[in-house]
Amino acid sequence: MSAIKPTGSHAGPSARDLTAFQWRAAKLVGSASSNDTAKTENDQEIDVAAAGDHVIGIIFYPGDRKGARTTLHTQGRLKVKAGEALKAGDKLKAGVDGVGMKAAANDKSFGTVLEAGPIGATVPFEFDHSTA
Repeated sequence: MSAIKPTGSHAGPSARDLTAFQWRAAKLVGSASSNDTAKTENDQEIDVAAAGDHVIGIIFYPGDRKGARTTLHTQGRLKVKAGEALKAGDKLKAGVDGVGMKAAANDKSFGTVLEAGPIGATVPFEFDHSTA
């Protein structure tokens, strides 16, 4: 399997225990203010993305309880847990519990698979914020 090459990351408080969700798609939950202050970043928490959610990154270091620090990879060559068999070139969308699923033509996607893998595998992909 290809090595990951993250080029961006983000850390914030966990919405819950995320230890079972490493290499899963993540989203932000909670309120967000329009002010550009340190408090604004703390208004939202990191949680596992579900089908149809806007994906902001992949959980790399999961927090073990609500409020614990979680680190996400948000850019670059990453990997994601496959929710179904995937092949190189497949576009990704979030499925149940943040697994990577094949995106249909009209679905919002967050990346492109680089190497094939069976359901349950951790497959490399290139993150693409422009379609998330």
